[in-house]
Amino acid sequence: MASLRDIRQKIKSVTTTQQITNAMRMMSTAKLSRAVESVNKAKPYINKLLSLARHIKTVIPDLKHPAFEKREINKTSTIIIGGERGLCGGFNQELHNYIQKKIKKLDISKQEFYVIGQKPIRFLQFLNIPIEKEYETLNINELKPELIELSKNLFEEFKAKKTDRVSIIYTSYTSSVNRPIVSFQLLPLPENGELFSEAEKELEDEEKSIKINSQDFDFFPSPEEIFDSLLPRYMYNSLLKAVLESVAAEQCCRMIAMTSATDRANEKLESLRLELNRSRQAQITQEINEVVAGSQT
Repeated sequence: MASLRDIRQKIKSVTTTQQITNAMRMMSTAKLSRAVESVNKAKPYINKLLSLARHIKTVIPDLKHPAFEKREINKTSTIIIGGERGLCGGFNQELHNYIQKKIKKLDISKQEFYVIGQKPIRFLQFLNIPIEKEYETLNINELKPELIELSKNLFEEFKAKKTDRVSIIYTSYTSSVNRPIVSFQLLPLPENGELFSEAEKELEDEEKSIKINSQDFDFFPSPEEIFDSLLPRYMYNSLLKAVLESVAAEQCCRMIAMTSATDRANEKLESLRLELNRSRQAQITQEINEVVAGSQT
């Protein structure tokens, strides 16, 4: 049986750990609340942008624009959005496994990667996979100018046929129990049924309430110029929404992990206190026995 001093030291150590995990749990809860609020604010705008692009395509079925071209895939550009830190359960590992499976489906020489978040950057570096550009911070205020520039550059590359497909991979946030990893195509612009299910359902629900008039539309400037202006915004807001959802999912996983760790610390403390009481009782009993034995001699 461990000495009283050792047990007290363990209790002190577990208590300190419990205070840390509880503080991290409360911080993650607060950050999650802000992240979810930001996600809910961003969703209507990006859905409206995509809905607008679909409506234009509907009323001008013969519109010729690179965003609607179906090309042979010779080069793909993939934007990967992951975590910034650890201590968030299986959040990073699940994303890394998904990325690895996706990468294996296509020749690495035909792929280029733009990575947001320290964890996926370190993972791809570990696999010796070249990264076109990396962004370590997930701070939205610092990241916004970078996302705007990235959206414009990728759109210009797509128009110039330097890349044939632009996609995003990230962990989506639907609820605290539903955080699927999603991969969806930004360019060419996805047709109905090609988006991930949640966004598709939101768009369908929204578009059911909109009646598209069959009258002719006059465009100024031309539809092509409108798309050239609209699509970089659509790409930027899609990236922004993906980053916000990924941050929310990471904070949710960290909150769950720290809650579990705090509860486990409570269980450990109860066990150690019980062990401490037993040790004290055994020590007292032994001292009493020694006193009684001494008095009888």
